[in-house]
Amino acid sequence: MKKQNKLWLSARKVLAIVAVLLFTTTVSAQTSQTHIVKRGETFASIASKYGITESELRTANPNAENCYAGTKLNIIKKAPVLERTETATNISQPSTPILSNLPERELNLSRRLIDKKKYKKASKFLNHVLRTDLSTPQQKEEARSLLAEIEKKKEERRERWVEALGNLADGLKETGNSLMAAGAMASQMDAIQRGAYVPPSTPAPVFHNPTPWYGSNTTQQILTNQQRHNNEIARQGIENMNSVVRQYEENSKRIKNQTPADSYYQLAQQGDVAAQNNLGLCYSNGEGVAQNKAEAVKWYNLAAQQGLADAQYNLGVCYSYGEGVAQNMAEAVKWYKLAAQQGFANAQYNLGVCYSNGEGVAQDKAEAVKWYNLAAQQGLADAQYSLGVCYWSGRGVAKNNQIALEWLKKSKGGRLQNELLEKLRDQLIDIIQKDLNGLK
Repeated sequence: MKKQNKLWLSARKVLAIVAVLLFTTTVSAQTSQTHIVKRGETFASIASKYGITESELRTANPNAENCYAGTKLNIIKKAPVLERTETATNISQPSTPILSNLPERELNLSRRLIDKKKYKKASKFLNHVLRTDLSTPQQKEEARSLLAEIEKKKEERRERWVEALGNLADGLKETGNSLMAAGAMASQMDAIQRGAYVPPSTPAPVFHNPTPWYGSNTTQQILTNQQRHNNEIARQGIENMNSVVRQYEENSKRIKNQTPADSYYQLAQQGDVAAQNNLGLCYSNGEGVAQNKAEAVKWYNLAAQQGLADAQYNLGVCYSYGEGVAQNMAEAVKWYKLAAQQGFANAQYNLGVCYSNGEGVAQDKAEAVKWYNLAAQQGLADAQYSLGVCYWSGRGVAKNNQIALEWLKKSKGGRLQNELLEKLRDQLIDIIQKDLNGLK
């Protein structure tokens, strides 16, 4: 207790000293120092250096009549006067623009916080705007409006939460009902498998023990005919369900390991003409199945009989080269012509070759040019080259180097059957151009 009193007295003394210093109107003091005169200095320059007048300097040094180098002079300066200012601060009229802008800054910050859904912090700043005397009436009104907006947004958020919780509760309820139903169904199925299932609507069973059940001494339920009938239906349902599951698993496994040929085979057996042709290609190239040219011919023939130009052309190729079937150029020409009449460019070209060489048909150069021309018009490079050769040589058509050159140049837009033909074509183009230039 005595220590506290001593501390209190010491504090009072300190406060008293501070009060005296603060309320002193003027406080003056003097500072003194020595200056040694240097060569060239005068009383005026020294006085100016220390911020005093020349008369004050001479008064402080009455014995120094002249300012010689090496003379010691006393420099006496008065300390600055401290004055106490007594100015009242009016809080309602702020003296700095920082304080006057504080409410507006708080309003702007509150708006940003509301946009970020930080309603608690925004409310804190808005309430300060309402309490402070720095706010104008308009600013306070805006603060009330923003607080009302916050309450509205909070209410909307609460409603969304309630709705979400309600949906969650409904979902949990449905899940629970589903789980309960699944559990009940599992229990019933187990009872059915054991032959002890009793529908809830039937009367309570009568228990007796004439013989052991499964070799035990437990009691056995006597089931009515209707109950046994229901159990049998349930067993059949379970077997059917298991059968469907097994079939689904087998189909999934088969589809997973299925090749394109498998898919084509299923459709081809149903008479799909495109699938039949594609299946023939698979057998011909050994794609997805073991290569079997004869099987390819079989499927080509089925599709060709239905009028598919691709299959007719493929079948003609098989007869031309004896792939999967005995070579027969007449049969090849037959299928080429059917496909060519449908506008199949490759078939038109091959038919032109047959007419040009007299293979499977009587030789007819003009007919060959006809089919070459039809295929060339569709952009087939081999047909364009052959047609150019015909015009250059005059076989099947009147000789015309200009037209020949045009078709030969067009054939350069595609690839010929082999590189040798491409070299011959380039040489032939050079020969024709030289001939044309010589004529000019």
